[in-house]
Amino acid sequence: MKCIHVADLHLDRPFEGLGELPEEFSLKLSQKNFQVFSAIIDEAIKEQVDLLLLVGDIFHQPRIPIYTQHLFIEEMKRLEKEQIQVVLTFGNHDYYDTNRYWFPFPKNVNVWKSETVETLVLTTRNQETVAISAFSYENRWIEQHQATKFPKRFSHVDYHIGCYHGELGTSENNRYAPFTLGELKEKNYDYWALGHIHQRKVVGEDPLVVYPGAPIGHTKKEQQCYYAALIEFTGQQKQLEWKSFPFVEWKRINYQLTEDNIPKQVILKELFDAILEQITDLSHTYFIEITLESSPEYSLTEYEQQDILRYLQQESYQSFKQQVWVYQLINETVIKDNQSAFGFLDKQLLHQFLQAYEQQDMEDKALDPLYKQPILYTLLHENTSFKEALLDQSKDFLEVEFQTKGGD
Repeated sequence: MKCIHVADLHLDRPFEGLGELPEEFSLKLSQKNFQVFSAIIDEAIKEQVDLLLLVGDIFHQPRIPIYTQHLFIEEMKRLEKEQIQVVLTFGNHDYYDTNRYWFPFPKNVNVWKSETVETLVLTTRNQETVAISAFSYENRWIEQHQATKFPKRFSHVDYHIGCYHGELGTSENNRYAPFTLGELKEKNYDYWALGHIHQRKVVGEDPLVVYPGAPIGHTKKEQQCYYAALIEFTGQQKQLEWKSFPFVEWKRINYQLTEDNIPKQVILKELFDAILEQITDLSHTYFIEITLESSPEYSLTEYEQQDILRYLQQESYQSFKQQVWVYQLINETVIKDNQSAFGFLDKQLLHQFLQAYEQQDMEDKALDPLYKQPILYTLLHENTSFKEALLDQSKDFLEVEFQTKGGD
C-alpha cells in the first residue's frame, strides 16, 4: 500500500512580506497555491498511491471562496478516475462548518467533519484493508488531548493509520490538540500522519510519526516548505520518501562590503551575480533577501539601501522572466569588538556625547549629534548594546583625559 501525506497547504493564503509588487506578478502569485496542489495530485497519480492523506489546514480560512472549492473538487475528481481514495480532515485554520460548502465531495473523498474521533475502514485496489482514525476541528482551538480518545489498533485490518492535526507538547499555551509521543505509541498504529507544524519532521520511528511540513512557503520563515511524504507499506516494513515541490523558494544572500573600498559598480555586478547563482529553474518563483555585511565605516545610508533594492528588483524581475523578486535588502553592521567599533570616532565627539548625557540625563537627546553621523545612524537606531558600549567608551575616555590633566 502507498500513501501520500500532505498537510498545511493553506490554499488561498497570500505571500507575506514582499512589499509592493507589479500587478502582473501579483496575479501570477495568486495561482501558485493551486499549481503546487495540482503537482501533488500529479505525483499521486504517477505513483499510483492508494490513499492521499490531507491532514488539516488544506484551506487557509474557514470561509472558503466558492472558486477555491470548485478547483479543489476538480482535483479530487482527477483522483476519483484513478481509483485513489482521499482522507480529508480539517485543522485550526479551516475548521469545518457544513453550511460553508457549496459543492458535494466526490465519492472517493472521505471527510471527517467532527471533533469526535472516528474510525473508517477502507479497502484498497489490491484488497488490503486499512483503518483510518481521525478527527476535524469545528472551532479554532481544541485544548483537549485528542490522542487519548483514539482507539487501539484494530486487529482485523492490514494497517491502521492515525491522522492528527495538532502540536506536540503539553504546555499551558498549547491550544492545538496537544499530544505526547507516548500517547501515540500506546495505540500501536502503523503510521501517524500529523499536521500543523510547517517544517517537515520525523517525530518517531516506531511507529513512524511524521509532520510532512507545508508544501509551499508563504513567508520568509518557511524557506524549506515544499515537501510531502510518500509512505510505502510492505507488511511490517514502512519506507518514507520525501517528495519536493519547490515551485516557490525563499532564498538568502549574504554579501560582505570589505575594507578594500570596492567600486560601487563592482558591488552591483557582484550582487546580481549572487542572485544568478540562486536561480536553478525558471519555472519556479524565487523570493530573495540580501544582507550586506560591513564594518561601521563602510555602512550604506538608508537612501543607498533603498536605491540598490529598487534597481535589483527591477533588473532581476525582467532578466529572469518575471520569476525573481528581491523583497528586502538589509545593511548589517558587523562589530568585531568595542575598540574597532570606536576607532573611527573623534574623541571630542565622545566627550560631547557624555557631557550631554550626564547633564540632560536623557539618552535620546544625548545621542542627537551622533544620529547625524551616517555611519552611526543604523547602529544607534537599532542596536541597544552599541549605545551601552558607546557610553562606556566615552566614560573611559573622560577618565583618561581627567588623569592626564592631573585631576584629583
